[in-house]
Amino acid sequence: MQRFEITKLSSRGQVVIPKNIREKLAWLAGDHLAVEVQE
Repeated sequence: MQRFEITKLSSRGQVVIPKNIREKLAWLAGDHLAVEVQE
């Protein structure tokens, strides 16, 4: 598996997590994710 993928933010503020990453991490619709901002 690649170490990173490129995706984009929609006009509605949504980010699509690529399918291969969701499958590798066993993420399903409705799962909660934490977002951390590093500066």
